[in-house]
Amino acid sequence: MEQRRIHQGKWAERVLAERLAGGDRSALVDLYDRYAGFVYGLALRTLANRQAAEDVTQEVFCALWRTPASSSRAGGRCGASSGP
Repeated sequence: MEQRRIHQGKWAERVLAERLAGGDRSALVDLYDRYAGFVYGLALRTLANRQAAEDVTQEVFCALWRTPASSSRAGGRCGASSGP
């Protein structure tokens, strides 16, 4: 059962990345709903500043909207680290 859940997660991320690359605004909303808490939490732990963490979270999703093809090239792995 766990294997199936993981596979569905990867498939869902790929579909979201493809939708985003195609200009589907609702895909950005879906990605935000799925990952905003994770992005914010990581930024808050790293920066130890709520305002900076909010700014980083906003910038991450703005960058995804501006350059959606980069998430598609990552194989739809929206949770993958792009590195510094």
